[in-house]
Amino acid sequence: MDRYTPEERGAYLLNNAVDAKDYKRARQAVEELGLDPDDIPHEKP
Repeated sequence: MDRYTPEERGAYLLNNAVDAKDYKRARQAVEELGLDPDDIPHEKP
């Protein structure tokens, strides 16, 4: 079983957002992980 770091989970959430609304929710979810979304390398939708 793979274990992902909080940063990897955050990147997954941010990279898989499909539109602006989904991206906003992903940023909120990343913040709930205790991370700053701006510090995680990712592509915006």
